[in-house]
Amino acid sequence: MGVDLSVERFGIKFENPLILASGPAGFGFELLQYLDLSKVGAITLKTVTLNPREGNAPPRLVDTHGGIINSIGLQNPGIGEFINSIAPRLKEIKTIKIGSIAGFSVEEWKVLGEEMDKIKEIKAIELDLSCPNVKGKKMWAKDEKLTQEAIKAVRESTDKPIIAKLAPDVTGIVGIAKKAVEAGADGLSIGNTIEAMRINIETGLPVLKLKTGGLSGPAIKPITLARVFKVAEALDVPIIGIGGVMNWKDALEYAMAGASLIGIGTALMINPQSPLEILEGIERFLRQKGIERFEDIVGIAHRGGFRCLSKNTGKRGIRTLQYW
Repeated sequence: MGVDLSVERFGIKFENPLILASGPAGFGFELLQYLDLSKVGAITLKTVTLNPREGNAPPRLVDTHGGIINSIGLQNPGIGEFINSIAPRLKEIKTIKIGSIAGFSVEEWKVLGEEMDKIKEIKAIELDLSCPNVKGKKMWAKDEKLTQEAIKAVRESTDKPIIAKLAPDVTGIVGIAKKAVEAGADGLSIGNTIEAMRINIETGLPVLKLKTGGLSGPAIKPITLARVFKVAEALDVPIIGIGGVMNWKDALEYAMAGASLIGIGTALMINPQSPLEILEGIERFLRQKGIERFEDIVGIAHRGGFRCLSKNTGKRGIRTLQYW
């Protein structure tokens, strides 16, 4: 039995639900020798700001139980260099490209939206509203008003689909998600890294120069998964679920919680082939369950699980998963 893994959202057909999350894959070029990017649904490019940024002083990565804390600090060449040197090469990346931008003011959001709008290879624009690793930068996604201001500025500058990347470490993510959609977001990425730190017990000082960084990896998956579930329960909007997806079972949990697209970040840094292994696992699971379309399991946790799916499709005897 063939399994259809394709997903259509924002008027774009993705060949499968896996998206390389912004950051770990850079602009994609460095990854080409390790991963056939045509096999993934899309790549969200490294976040670009108005001006070039060198990023934070090292160390920028520190391991911890169940994850990694990073303090990259939005290192990037700036929108001008991106347009001149990187955008012309994006045709080399044989999958859907989602641009990522971060403004430090409302005006910057507007300019970045306008510039991304001009790049033909960019099919959608993600707004990084929630990076916790930049000193002095507003945490737009932790305030409903700021979230709306940023999204409205970009909305006015482009007709391309825009995706708001929200912070998972807020007390009321449903309220912020609603405001984001009201302001013009076509979809939501939930979530981002979570502020975290380690202290060197020999020096008695924080390991990272900025003192805190952003935690990613399996430790945050239960947190972001719950955020995806709550937002999907409240809103009918496309969601990219991101946070601690290390294997196909993690990806399936996000889909069942309501994410139609799934971001891969930390797993990619550990194993560049991980997206392909995740896809194989998803396809094997669906085949074993007798389900022909990935879309059929998106949000089933809100619809009574597999019993509801069996009822809706008229199928009987959805097979019990045999773990291996």
